[in-house]
Amino acid sequence: MNLTQVNTNNPISGKLISWSLHKTKKINIFLAVDYQTLDSYFNSHDPSPLYKRQLSHKFEEYIMASVATVKRYSVIFYKLNCPGAVDKQYAEPLMYAIRRHFSIKKAIREETFRKFKRKSWMLLCISLIIVILSGAFLPLLIPSGIRIHGGVKNCLDVFSWVIL
Repeated sequence: MNLTQVNTNNPISGKLISWSLHKTKKINIFLAVDYQTLDSYFNSHDPSPLYKRQLSHKFEEYIMASVATVKRYSVIFYKLNCPGAVDKQYAEPLMYAIRRHFSIKKAIREETFRKFKRKSWMLLCISLIIVILSGAFLPLLIPSGIRIHGGVKNCLDVFSWVIL
């Protein structure tokens, strides 16, 4: 367990501000980098240069299965095995393609979450406006002597609790 002490060097107090416990896990992903196996890492129908190619489905599943237990502060190490000196030239384009692929996936998920958040806030605002308007204008529309008034008022109370 990694115990990190945070000190702000505040001249007034000079006290320790907080303790931060970070339990990091190291994940190793082993990749062989040679010309024969390199083609299996990428989509075979993609004619673009090596660093811009799409990753193959099997390779992406291998990486995702390797990092399935990753926590937020975990460290991921890519261990590259280059059998020959000629194969070392493929290591950097491979890493760039992997980074590019997962940064695009991350951007797509962030955009999806942003849309979800915007829709949720809009739904909450619309629901709140309906509750406020119904609560304000319901007594004007339905006289209090009618028995349905209490039922509608209770339904609005339940609806307002649900949207909160």
